[in-house]
Amino acid sequence: MQQSLSDASLQVRRGEIFCIMGLSGSGKSTLIRMLNRLIAPTSGKITVKGRELSSLSATELRQLRARDISMVFQSVALLPYRTVLENAAFGLEVQGISKDERNGRAKAALEKVGLGDWMQRYPSELSGGMQQRVGLARALTSDPEIILMDEPFSRSTR
Repeated sequence: MQQSLSDASLQVRRGEIFCIMGLSGSGKSTLIRMLNRLIAPTSGKITVKGRELSSLSATELRQLRARDISMVFQSVALLPYRTVLENAAFGLEVQGISKDERNGRAKAALEKVGLGDWMQRYPSELSGGMQQRVGLARALTSDPEIILMDEPFSRSTR
């Protein structure tokens, strides 16, 4: 499948909510994946917080994604053998954050999305919509400046 995007230009300011709408196949997902360099552009530039993404090393790019940009995908991809709390805290675990801190932050995010009473459950015990909210909580847990959402609530995960 070829991914194509042509002549896109946008600027999103701090605190702004920006929505990309278009027909199926118009490049929305491609654009979103370019914004955190999951897909590298063949031309042009993408600048986040004054830094051009193509100039970042692999380590710098991982750090940017871990601290500044979270992504919520169409397919939530929860880890089935981990509890809701562990799934929400997973990104912080990868960053090496202490268990107490990551669990505290994950609990707060789960409360925000209405899943405070479900923290010790497993993904298989949740409805599709609840699983999607765990994915959103996982993105919120790292308190990023940017959250990219690629149709995270458009389909059931079941």
